[in-house]
Amino acid sequence: MSKRYSLDEIKHRIIDTLTDIDVGLSGVEIAKNIGVNRITITKYLNVLEAIGLIKKKKTGSVNIWYLADGVTELEVPINILDVQQLYMNALFNYYEDEARRIIINVLHSGIDPIKLLSDVVTPTLNTAKELYSRGRITVTENIFIINLINESIDLIKFNARRDNIKPKAYAVFMSAQGESDVIGSKMTSVGFYVKGWSSYFLGNVASETDLLFDIDLLKFLNKISKIQRGLMIISISVERKEHLASMVETVKSIRSKFNKKMFILAEGETFNTENELANDIGADFYATNLSSTIDWAEELYKKIKW
Repeated sequence: MSKRYSLDEIKHRIIDTLTDIDVGLSGVEIAKNIGVNRITITKYLNVLEAIGLIKKKKTGSVNIWYLADGVTELEVPINILDVQQLYMNALFNYYEDEARRIIINVLHSGIDPIKLLSDVVTPTLNTAKELYSRGRITVTENIFIINLINESIDLIKFNARRDNIKPKAYAVFMSAQGESDVIGSKMTSVGFYVKGWSSYFLGNVASETDLLFDIDLLKFLNKISKIQRGLMIISISVERKEHLASMVETVKSIRSKFNKKMFILAEGETFNTENELANDIGADFYATNLSSTIDWAEELYKKIKW
């Protein structure tokens, strides 16, 4: 019976084998070096090529494999500040491919994806906002960088190893009326997704928040959570606190008609310290950062009496 290998185990072996070999190696040579049969190694080589860690060049009838530029086996434990600096440098120098490889490489080196979001992507986003507000980067440059960050968030979502799916755990993410920024809300939705929640990102619903929005949203919530019991978190992202109150009232009116446990999460830079939490607005939790938000939701899920 042939031995089963994990992608992570084979990835480490292939990267180690190709490191410092400028001329590349054939699939047969790689298979021989790491002790895996040729058919098995071909499957894994194709997977690693698809996620951007290696590349191939056709030489006659043979594929020669190389490490993609910038891919190395990161030292463990990974220095997150080094990763942050590498990622920022790639983004602010517009090296798209390098930025993607950094994200993929770090993910496949075993780092917690929540830490990657909170300690690498978030500081880069904040730096871009700061540079733009100071006039250090143009409108076009800012749009380009924000788009690359959005792409990085998607890469994390679809390449991170997901926790066990949490039955009956739902979370919906949106921006409040009057808000234009959605990237922070998207990042939180991916964090919940990675932790095993059924996560739904609606983005900016400002243009839809009319008198019938509460009815429309209630219909949506009932469709995505068909089971009789469950936990629902509604996350409202704001940069200005005054935009939160009306949205909270809308969600409260829905909660009175919803037959599951519903909690309101308020998130955004406006809640940057504990002393600034406007508890009189009526949210159940005010998110100061991604990690504290995830911790709150995970504890809440554990405490729910099903």
